[in-house]
Amino acid sequence: MDYRKNVENTFNFLGPTDLNMYYCGYKANLPLHSYGPAMRDHYLIVYTRKGSGVFKIKDTVHTITNKCIFVIFPHHEVFYQADSIDPWENIWLGVYGTLIPSYLDNLGLSPDSPIFSMASPDIIENTLKSILDLSQTNTISDKMNCISLLHHFFSILSKDLNLRDKCFSKKQYIELALNFINYNYDRGISSIDISEHLSLDRSYFSKIFKEETHITPTDYLNNLRIKKACTLLKDTSLSVQTISYSIGIYDQFYFSRLFKNIIGCTPSYYRKR
Repeated sequence: MDYRKNVENTFNFLGPTDLNMYYCGYKANLPLHSYGPAMRDHYLIVYTRKGSGVFKIKDTVHTITNKCIFVIFPHHEVFYQADSIDPWENIWLGVYGTLIPSYLDNLGLSPDSPIFSMASPDIIENTLKSILDLSQTNTISDKMNCISLLHHFFSILSKDLNLRDKCFSKKQYIELALNFINYNYDRGISSIDISEHLSLDRSYFSKIFKEETHITPTDYLNNLRIKKACTLLKDTSLSVQTISYSIGIYDQFYFSRLFKNIIGCTPSYYRKR
């Protein structure tokens, strides 16, 4: 990475949909260089390497200093401008993917709070430099490494927050619970396992889960398992016992009773029907 010249690289790698990049770049801006007011349709993460400027979003003007990050959120009108005396040098990432909203939310970043100050700016800057360098090549290996560095970039930011001690909102706890259920339902988990995974009191967890989903954790888990069982009964020739084990219920007779309570018939009859 040569800081003596400005650069912007497009990034064309269609594989990853959870975290990916449209482009990235670096620029040493002239005094009072500005952008907007305008709106983007994707996330733009900007790291101010040197200098300062201002950033306006939602009618709030933020002063940006060196060694911090600000985020431009999609579908929000923004304006930013380099300082007249000490104009900023910026490295930016135009990113997209299903993970971006949760990653930014976990970092406490939103249109109302778009600034992030770092405890490890040197590590962040080196990671961004590596992303810029790798994005210039067309090899699959370098593209995959670039995506890996994007995840690493968010990981470094998260370390600054000590996220284990973060107090999540009720909605965030339920999102974490649903994610845990969806990827572990076949391992015989119960509502106790879910509450322990979240480090929450079981009664409190059950209460907020029902408030947010209008169903108990146990009922949600059972409904998911039976839904998966229905798919396996229709689309495979697996035995009822194998299906029971495959959805995390290790007692075939209990599985049959639960299936009949929810669907209204036995698994064998459901398959014939």
